[in-house]
Amino acid sequence: MRLRILATSYLVQANYLRSQYDRVIELATGNLAALPAGRVYENFGLVVPPSVWDRTWLVMSLAELGRFSEAAKYEAEATCLAESTQHAFTIGFTHFAAGMLHLLRGDWAQAHSRIEILVAVARAGNLILHLPRAVASSAWALARARRARH
Repeated sequence: MRLRILATSYLVQANYLRSQYDRVIELATGNLAALPAGRVYENFGLVVPPSVWDRTWLVMSLAELGRFSEAAKYEAEATCLAESTQHAFTIGFTHFAAGMLHLLRGDWAQAHSRIEILVAVARAGNLILHLPRAVASSAWALARARRARH
């Protein structure tokens, strides 16, 4: 089971990066269903627990498909799980996914707010991997908000 959950989580990421959003949804929801309830905080060898990892890719995939209500449900779950870990990378990853959800939805202020939390977490935790995506996403949100005002 451990190897299956780990391998599937990596496939979730790979399929997202290939823009195979329907496949991400299929794999991630199946993996989350297979994850024993008592092991939601176990990382199975990932930097982020699969309970959070799969939900974040699921949030972004659903958002890419315009399924914002479904994405919001998983985003809330992922954020709650991540916050309880007190692990900076995990928390930052969920705020990135939340920022993407709000960017794709067109809610620039909410997107910017979540991305700014990501920036603060990344700076505090010295998480240089998160910073380039955070800065780019923040610039996108600010540019769109400025355009919306004019």
